[in-house]
Order: sequence, then structure tokens, then C-alpha cells
Amino acid sequence: MSKTKVTPAVEKYILENYLKMSQGEIARHFGFSKEVCKRFYKSHKLIVPADVIEGFRTKALTGRTTFTAEDDQFIRDNYLTMPVKTIGHHLDRSGCGVSGRLKKLKLIIPEEIIQQRKKDSVFKPGLIPFNKGKKITEFMTPEAIENSKMHRFKPGNIPGNALPDGTEVIRTDKRSGRTYTMIKVPGINKLKHKNIHVWETYHKKKLPEKHNIVFVDGNTQNFDIENLECISHAELMNRNTIHRFPEDLKVNIRLISKIKKVIHENTTREES
Repeated sequence: MSKTKVTPAVEKYILENYLKMSQGEIARHFGFSKEVCKRFYKSHKLIVPADVIEGFRTKALTGRTTFTAEDDQFIRDNYLTMPVKTIGHHLDRSGCGVSGRLKKLKLIIPEEIIQQRKKDSVFKPGLIPFNKGKKITEFMTPEAIENSKMHRFKPGNIPGNALPDGTEVIRTDKRSGRTYTMIKVPGINKLKHKNIHVWETYHKKKLPEKHNIVFVDGNTQNFDIENLECISHAELMNRNTIHRFPEDLKVNIRLISKIKKVIHENTTREES
């Protein structure tokens, strides 16, 4: 079939319609392989723009659906009383599939119903989970328990997105704007502050409780052991507190803080 020769009549038809019809449509029109079209396009240097190709794809997908007439009727009867995912569960479809079908059927869920469904789906204060204090055998069937085993994390499981040991990540503190380096330490799943890791490695002991490792020169990227100082929470608070400044400077600091607060409130009000 791929050796089919293109007659002058077919050639004329393709040249007149290659921007109006896809290669598949032309091939079906003449009853030959799509490869014949590809070979002809290449030999005649016919280039179809990307937006035209996308148009062909959209046209081919238009109207295609696996939803039956019964499915559509169920959606029409229940879309105002059932959440989309619940409808999908009844029809053995995905929520996205039902949402797409709603658009095709031009069915619009009112905004007030959407908001009410969101409120209903939120856990309420005092809500007690149905399985609280129960053994797994009390709320799951033996078949369900067996099926759940394949989804459980195995001992020693390493997530696919786990970082290799020694990986360093720089993060920025939202309040101060300072950058801090985190490091992946062997045997620990969470990232650890590099300054703490360097200090503990050098001194061969854990950081004492209620203590911090601060940078002597203020440079959070200087991990020289001489630049890392271990101080207590109380000492850190004392260093950061406003009361360590002279009275006239404390007045100015409070005034600047009030000005910043007013600016922030006005900016927020204008944006909203």
C-alpha cells in the first residue's frame, strides 16, 4: 500500500486541500495509506503550520465521547444535587471526565451550589473519624485489607523524589529575607540546616536542647567553624530584642515599625 503511486488527479487534489484536510483525511478519501501522503508532502516540500495541525486535531476530537445517552441523562438529572466526583463514582468515570461532559452538555453548576459543596466537604470542629479507635478489621473487609497492602510503604522505602545524600538546597526566610543552606544528611529523611550539621560534625556531638548555631559575621553562607557560634535561645532573644538599643534608637525603631504597618495595611486594602 505504501508503494501506491499518486496520479495527477490525486496530486492536484492534495495540493488544493493539504491546508484544509489532515493527511489521515486525505488518505481515507482516496483509500490509500497515510504513508503515501507523508511521502508526497516530503517530496513536494509541503509544510503545514502548527496551528493548522492543531485545528485538524481539535476537529477530529470534536463530538467524540464514550458517554452513553443513559450517562448523559444521569448527569442532567443529578448535576445540581450530586458533586461531580460522586456522579463519576456512579458512572465509573473520573471527575475530570464528568466535568468535561458538563461543558459539552452546556450544564452550568450555580456558584452558590459550588461554594456550599466546598463548605460541606471541609472537616467540621469536633468531627470524629469513623475509624477512630477501631482496628482495621472492624471497618475494612478482608478483601479490602488485602488490596490495600500493595499501596503501603514498605520498610526502608525511599520516595522517588528523595534527594541524594549530600545535596544542598538554599532557602530564603520569608520574614528576614536571609538565605540559609539546607543539606541532606545520610540516615535522615528531612533536610537539615548546614550550619548545625557542620558544628555537630566538628564537635562530634548533638546540638544541646534550646540552643542555636548562629553566624558570627552575619554571613549565612560562611560555614567556617570559627564563624559558627552555639548560643542559647535566651541569648539569641536577648541579641535580637529591641531593648539592647539606646532609648532614642528604640523610639525610632518603633516609629519605623508603625509606618511599615500602615503602608502594608493601605497596600492590602487597595489590592482587595
